[in-house]
Amino acid sequence: MKSLGESLKGWSPVAGAPADPVLVLGSRWPELVGEKVAANSRPLKIERGVLTVVTRSSAWSQQLSFLGERILSSIATTIPGVGIERLTFKVGRLAAPRTRPSATPPGSPAHAGGSGHFEPAVDTAAAVARFRARVEGYWRAKRAAGWNPCPRCGVPLAPGSATHCGVCADARIGERTSAVMRLLYEMPLIGYEAANESVPDLSRREFGAIRSRLLKRWWTILQRAVRAGTLTRDGRERAIAQSYVMLKSGMTADRLAPATVRNELGDDLYALIYDTTTKRNEKK
Repeated sequence: MKSLGESLKGWSPVAGAPADPVLVLGSRWPELVGEKVAANSRPLKIERGVLTVVTRSSAWSQQLSFLGERILSSIATTIPGVGIERLTFKVGRLAAPRTRPSATPPGSPAHAGGSGHFEPAVDTAAAVARFRARVEGYWRAKRAAGWNPCPRCGVPLAPGSATHCGVCADARIGERTSAVMRLLYEMPLIGYEAANESVPDLSRREFGAIRSRLLKRWWTILQRAVRAGTLTRDGRERAIAQSYVMLKSGMTADRLAPATVRNELGDDLYALIYDTTTKRNEKK
């Protein structure tokens, strides 16, 4: 039997083995996007032509999205055949940056700021200034093409698209939903017109959907108390039960007869909340 040393004498790596495109991008990332940007981002994976880039913060994700077209151009020019069509960004933990020599020889187009490349920054101030200039140039081109910024976050929106980006539109819906739910908890009989005065841009359909959702949420909380057989120490189930019955029946508190309340809540829940013998079972 040959020794390990003898066996390895005739071995050599297979020439031409394809390299992992993510590893190739990672090794040349500072060359592609500049040292400052590379210190705050890294390529993670490629799936179906989409390159996912991990960034240090949501602010970096937003800023890099402005430069998406230029990054794609730089990748296509520097590493042809990698087949990346789109970029997506996610916030994650980055390893501490390691000092490495530039993969681009001095005097090359990348060092000179040639087309499709990012010139490595000399210091932080220079990187920020150059980054600002690129963003301003990007925005000038977008505005000339009819793009407008999202009023909340500034992300560019294509002509004819919604007034807010998807993230901000979802955030506005969440804010309106929370505001309407608070109103209904405090004033269960408030109507759409009055609610719309306090919550701008609220549609009648949206108001009805929030009302239905809140009734289901309250009922879930009340049924949880029935299964537990006790009320919480703050007694919030009583307040929820009253608002629930008023919202469900459309009656004010002074018009609610015990029979109506029992009919809406059911015998077990009514006994748990309103019977004096049951109140002793509250959590301490």
